[in-house]
Amino acid sequence: MQDYNTIIGAIQMRLNKCPTRSVMDRFRIGSSTLNLIMSRYKAFDLTIDELEAMSPKEVEKLFYPQKNLQRKEVPLPDFQYYYDRIHAPNSRINISFCWLDYKEKNPEGYEKSQFYEYYQRFVQEKDDLVLQSTFSDLEDFYDTIVPPPPARKPNGKPTVENHVRYLETH
Repeated sequence: MQDYNTIIGAIQMRLNKCPTRSVMDRFRIGSSTLNLIMSRYKAFDLTIDELEAMSPKEVEKLFYPQKNLQRKEVPLPDFQYYYDRIHAPNSRINISFCWLDYKEKNPEGYEKSQFYEYYQRFVQEKDDLVLQSTFSDLEDFYDTIVPPPPARKPNGKPTVENHVRYLETH
């Protein structure tokens, strides 16, 4: 969140055709912050004079509201499709190509780092499901071929009779 002076100053400098780098250096902000300020300024359809007439708190709340309006609700990409493309036999596709394909189809969609993060979560969930089903299959396998252990006394030691019976049956 930027303060009133940064918001107004950055807008004024950009309206006066100052280079982006000069504005960024002057207010010590990044390009994404400057782009955010300018895009919100254009979306509000207010003049710089109208903004200057407002109180500093009003301007800050206008540009940085309490509710997070920075990202519209963007549906998740079809990660199964991209996973299949990446893992197809003889595929030369990687996650970067998938993101570029996604961005072509969804210009307002997730940026690269978010796309990568959500893809990694998808892959992790997929791996967890595979592991879970593998362990479930192994448990079923052991339940059918390995008999239960002999009964134990309350002190935790197997009884001799149960041990002998166990050995006789197996």
